[in-house]
Amino acid sequence: MNNSVSVVVISDEVSTEVATAILTKQTEMNRDPHELMNIVLAVHDTLRDLSKKARADRLEKIDRVRSAHG
Repeated sequence: MNNSVSVVVISDEVSTEVATAILTKQTEMNRDPHELMNIVLAVHDTLRDLSKKARADRLEKIDRVRSAHG
């Protein structure tokens, strides 16, 4: 498995864990289910964006190393 795939898998796993934690505590949090779903989606989107940025940063670093040695 390459690094970009593993990063996406990790972000998806974290997103799933956060969603599970938030939605199972729904009653205790006394929040509207739609509001909680919006929070879950915001966390998921943020993790995906961070994963994409990390991937782009790694690729840029690899390109710089290749250019310096090529």
